[in-house]
Amino acid sequence: MLDEWGARLFGPDVRGPIEFQWMLERAGRCAALIRSTAAAVVAAGTSVVLDIGLMRRADRERISQIAEAAGLSLQWHFVDAPQDVRRARVAGRDTAKGETFAKEVTPEMFDLIEGLYEAPEPAELEGAIVSVSN
Repeated sequence: MLDEWGARLFGPDVRGPIEFQWMLERAGRCAALIRSTAAAVVAAGTSVVLDIGLMRRADRERISQIAEAAGLSLQWHFVDAPQDVRRARVAGRDTAKGETFAKEVTPEMFDLIEGLYEAPEPAELEGAIVSVSN
């Protein structure tokens, strides 16, 4: 979801290689817009699924705090696969440019994002739905 929104909102503005800080700033804006849209949907009485990555513990904690403050129930889903499998899937998606394609993820971008990832703590996994694939 975050990639799709980012590509639609900022993709036309990209000229040349994407700078990391530029990308992070815009990803933050997209995430804020997605959260506010989700809040409006929840206020209208409908459940939402946020597919925005939440690579860092602090990001997941922020979502937990927002849900708790609003009196909402939260169900975490974690999808895991070995790094070589994730890399191959991203490369395949980039090549196929199919239905889920939003923007190309270069090997350098993949490595950068991998470096940001913080695996869930055991407490985060309590009550979560975990899907592991190989």
